Amino acid sequence: YITPSAGTPSTSFTAIIANKGTAQDTFNLSVVGPLAQAASVPAQITLAPEGFQNVPVTFNTVNYVIPSNVPLQVKVVSQSQPSVQAVLTATISVPPNPGVTATIAPSSASVSTAPDAVGFQFTTGNTGNATDSYVAQISGTTGAITASLVGPSGQAGPSIGPFFVTALSSAAFPLNTTVTGPGTSTVTVTVTSLTNPSLTASDTVEINGPAAALPPSANAGTGGAMPLRRIAVLNGSASSDPNTPPLTDTYAWSLVSAPSGSTLSTSSIGFPSSSLAVFRPDVLGNYVFNLKVENSAGASDAQVPYTAQIFPPVAEAG
Repeated sequence: YITPSAGTPSTSFTAIIANKGTAQDTFNLSVVGPLAQAASVPAQITLAPEGFQNVPVTFNTVNYVIPSNVPLQVKVVSQSQPSVQAVLTATISVPPNPGVTATIAPSSASVSTAPDAVGFQFTTGNTGNATDSYVAQISGTTGAITASLVGPSGQAGPSIGPFFVTALSSAAFPLNTTVTGPGTSTVTVTVTSLTNPSLTASDTVEINGPAAALPPSANAGTGGAMPLRRIAVLNGSASSDPNTPPLTDTYAWSLVSAPSGSTLSTSSIGFPSSSLAVFRPDVLGNYVFNLKVENSAGASDAQVPYTAQIFPPVAEAG
């Protein structure tokens, strides 16, 4: 028999097995019936004639049986005479054993541009032995990202529920995100049992956004000597933007310094907002120009010197 005759999975049960025969025998033991996956006993015992032994019954988590009264059955079979067997029985009151998991799939993603939308699936798993109701909510975000859950009715928002999940099953919902800027972002979703609010589970997904935008690199050219009162070209075409794809760059040429007596100013520069600009030196001497190249991430400057000279004529024999 089994003592006590009734209890819960947390009760310490003992199967008392006696050899009623006149010879020593070895008996095979096993748990059968609805609790075969949740309880265990030693595989075999050997008893002297008229001998007996107290055999402990060990329980694992009983999460696959709905809350109810179920039989604990220990089968005893003689090895020498297999027809000699018995089934010992006790009654187990299986209580509710709630459990919940949260999973976001895939667990990570990457985007190369922003803004960009990324879709995930959020799954609530009921690992308990009874139907439960839940709410799920976006419990946290980091980085440049927005997120929403889509409930059973198709309505998107920061939370969904209540929704029901039967025992040992799951329910999946779309998790929509939009990466709005560079860097790494995360979204965390938490599910909470409505029958037991202390029962929660969370999962976090990581999204790698585009690299942070960088300012351009200004290059104002090499400058040099040019003839007095002749048009000279300011060449910033070697300026570059390190971003992929490149951002929109703007150009601004300005005059930093001019020789004494010059009437040249920034307003004298032709096409000052282009990578290629022009100016006409009005007196001999050194001129310094600044090129500012700017995008949405910042700006950089470069300066270039020019020297206005009078060049000797070049004779050509005809």
